[in-house]
Amino acid sequence: MKGLATAGPAFALWAILASDGCSRDEPPTPAVVSTPMPPASTAAPSPSPQLAIEGLPRSVGSVSLRMARGEVEGHLGTLTCHDNTEGFRVCHPEDPKRAESGLEIFLYHDQVVSLAYEVPPPNEVGSYLETFTARYGKPALNGLTEHDRSGRLHEVYGWRDTQSLYSVRFIWQESPTRHLSGAAITLWDREAYAAWEKDSGRARSGPTPPADVT
Repeated sequence: MKGLATAGPAFALWAILASDGCSRDEPPTPAVVSTPMPPASTAAPSPSPQLAIEGLPRSVGSVSLRMARGEVEGHLGTLTCHDNTEGFRVCHPEDPKRAESGLEIFLYHDQVVSLAYEVPPPNEVGSYLETFTARYGKPALNGLTEHDRSGRLHEVYGWRDTQSLYSVRFIWQESPTRHLSGAAITLWDREAYAAWEKDSGRARSGPTPPADVT
């Protein structure tokens, strides 16, 4: 799952939060050069505030946002973890036979702040997005794009409510021919993210997106 679900996760989250009309600086230049491109659906980024019309998901299987690490391991068994460059502990279930073996669990102060997992690439992006807009309304983040170090284009759509953020990420391979190579969904807890942002001193500038997270 090399960088698929989580490449630039805090940057994408920052972008969703930055669209709420609060006074924030512009996001810094990404770690790799990003060329602005229209999203595949041709939708333009939305500058207006937008809250989800239905409560956003806060769990994947038996694991929920704000759950303590010990409780997670009680459900999934031993976790294999590493620290990423943004200050989060990124974990996976050690047992590859578990249904949740592909789940990425982000911990901060030993508490779940984010969950990410891959989904099969849809045949048609527009129709796939409609299943989300029908439930959650117009996305607050509508087609932000950035390239990773491998040259893949990440196209992100995000929703938010008072507690959570929820994003859908499409990964496009652009050479030799443009095609959708992957897709992923990420859940975030807003309060926990705000605590990380305050502790790391990034509240004003926003996080710099990593080129590719492994």
